[in-house]
Amino acid sequence: MAGFRYSQPLWFLGVFLLCQALLPVLLAAHERAPLRSLLGLAAAAVVVEVMSAVSGIEAIGLLNLGFVWLALQQLGFLLADGHLDALHRRTRVLTALTAVALLAGLVAAGVYSPDLVENLNPPTVALLLVGVAQTSLLSLGRHRLAGLSQRRAAAAFTGFVTARAMTIYLWHMPVLLAAAGVTALVAMGTGIVLPEPSSGGWWLTRPLWLGLAAGLTAGVAWLLTAGERGRMPVATASVRRASQAVLAGLAGVVLQLAAGTTVLTAAAATGLLLFALARIRAGAGNKKPGPRSG
Repeated sequence: MAGFRYSQPLWFLGVFLLCQALLPVLLAAHERAPLRSLLGLAAAAVVVEVMSAVSGIEAIGLLNLGFVWLALQQLGFLLADGHLDALHRRTRVLTALTAVALLAGLVAAGVYSPDLVENLNPPTVALLLVGVAQTSLLSLGRHRLAGLSQRRAAAAFTGFVTARAMTIYLWHMPVLLAAAGVTALVAMGTGIVLPEPSSGGWWLTRPLWLGLAAGLTAGVAWLLTAGERGRMPVATASVRRASQAVLAGLAGVVLQLAAGTTVLTAAAATGLLLFALARIRAGAGNKKPGPRSG
């Protein structure tokens, strides 16, 4: 169970890699026809979901690992280039309310689970509706949030997290598992009875547990700061090498997701990721210092 849960958050790493690899193509499509690009990807996600439901072949739904997240990437483009902010405030409010109402109706009709985690693998159109609502609300409040972010405490917090975002993401699960293991050993050694999950006592201890997890994760991220600030190697200009790197990286993540974390799968995934890093580097004749990654 620990090995399986350890690997679950890695789905985001695979999605992030896919979206980054396709960024030039999807950004060009956005610049040519922003609305058509978004609607095309959203329509493809709906078609995939219908085909999967009608055929009973759940594997078809895995195509939405691309269509759903790339459609949400298009929403990000619209937010970044000011398209959404240019809309009337009432339009953005209505868009958010419509997305929420439609999602609520589909959940009430039994089309989607009210537990959004169950809509993650494979991603469903429910996540598109959540994304539309969240992006609309972010557009409405981003100027106020920008002002709040300039305050000293908020700036210190976001500065710490932003500079170490990938480290925090990759290391929070090892920290949680280590803390859980130590807690279990202490309980077994001392005879302390841990509260049953979801019981009243369990909920009362959640603030302490979450605070401890956040503090330990922050400490680990601080110790590993150098990893975020190293100089990036010059990337290859070869489409073939870049494609091989992306596929190897995706294969390493998918292996962990499908099989869980064991000594064998961890070694194989690490090998694939190291191969990906080797392929993405520029050749010996094109090596120059790269920009800092932080």
